[in-house]
Formats: sequence, C-alpha cells, structure tokens
Amino acid sequence: MILGPVSYVDCIVFCAFLAPQLIIHVGLLETVLPVEFIRERYFIGYERQSPFVQKASPFEDFVIRWGGFSMGSAYFYLEFLLTWVSLLKESGYRNPAIFALDYSLVPDTKFPTQLEEAIAGYEHVLSTVRDANRICVSGDSAGATIVLSLLLHLANISRHLEKMNRTTGAWRLAKPGMAVLISPWVTLVSSRHQNTASDYLNTENLHRYARQYAGEKVSVNDPLLSPGNCRDVSWWKHATPSKGIFVAYGAEEI
Repeated sequence: MILGPVSYVDCIVFCAFLAPQLIIHVGLLETVLPVEFIRERYFIGYERQSPFVQKASPFEDFVIRWGGFSMGSAYFYLEFLLTWVSLLKESGYRNPAIFALDYSLVPDTKFPTQLEEAIAGYEHVLSTVRDANRICVSGDSAGATIVLSLLLHLANISRHLEKMNRTTGAWRLAKPGMAVLISPWVTLVSSRHQNTASDYLNTENLHRYARQYAGEKVSVNDPLLSPGNCRDVSWWKHATPSKGIFVAYGAEEI
C-alpha cells in the first residue's frame, strides 16, 4: 500500500480496525490498561525491574518490534507510517510516499518467497520513482532482515541465482540511496542470542521461526538468508547504499 498525508479519516479508520483486533486477541483489560507494566512498576522492587520499566512512564508511547517472519502485518505499523509521512512533509519533502510491503508469513511460505516479494515491491517503487537515489528502504526486526537480503541480492545476483525462482530482471535494479534498519534481526540463529526480561519473543521461538523461514532446501546460516553470516567485505561494499545504512536498536535486544 502507498500512504499519503495523515488525515482524521486515517485516524478513525485506524482506531476502528485496530482496536477490535486488540480486544479480540489481547483482551479488553490488557488493551486499555498496561497490567504487566503496572505490576512490575509498582509491585516489584526497583532492582528486579527491567531497564525499560525503571525508566518508562505509564503514559509514554512505545513501538513493539513485531514479526519473526510469522506474525504481524503492514497494517500494524499504520500509525507509525502515517506519522512518518507527516514528519517528512514537515521537514520539507514536497511529495513523500511510503510503500509498505505485506510479505508472506511462515509456515505458509518460506524463503525465497519473502525476498522475491521484496524484489517485486522494490522494482515497482523504482519504476515509479525512476531514481534509485531517492529511495530509502527500511525494515523492522525480520523486515530489516529482508531489507539486508534485498541489498545483498541487488549487489551480486550471480552468487545466489540458483536459490531464486526469478531468473531475469532483478540484476538490472539499482541499489537504493539509503537504508534504515530498526532492531534488525541480522543473524537468524546464533548462540549469542540471549533472552531479557523485556523480550516479547524469546530465543527459542525466534530460532524456530528462522528454521521455518529457511525451509528444507536452504541452510539457516546462508548469508543471503541470514545477512549477519556474510563475511565478504567486498559484497557488503557493493551492497551498501550511497548514503549509508542507519541502524536503530534498544538496550535490551535479544
């Protein structure tokens, strides 16, 4: 979907569609009241509280990193994306637009389906914008993994053409001008992954999702699948956008 400037209608639609889903899947009490936050903040000693609870206010907004290739949707980020468009306009961009990719989830599909969808989406955006330097690719968590895979793919298709179902067209795509990664899941399976008190998804579940994503034909350690395993400096040099890669992450990442 392509998003334009924020309007009151956007906000109403967002509330109308998201609130019922939260109530159905999370519960009414948990939707309107942060029960776990209040319990930890006011009924557990300070030294036993997670760093997030120690510093956060009950009235702060926060973004949940979502996905693991297995859940979530572009619509989950609707408020965030609409705010992003508004901020871009306030910063002087005359006609900013966001293309949000709703990629297929595991276990219904596996790699390279998600990468192929990202390639198709990027190809569509490039055909509209025409100048790759005006494009910034961005992803959150597993979405950031796909962004890195896309960059590696665009940089050197000959290395992994046998892993792709697509055999034409993609090699002609220029790399984007910039990339923004939010809490990227760089290495899908690693012994260095450790749980923290604030994690929504634990290490065991993430590794299970990673293996579902890889499927049976591709190793979960393949660098195109798990970009953190790419140790080829020259490959990264060719994959890095001209304006670089901006990475944002929290203090309690897995």
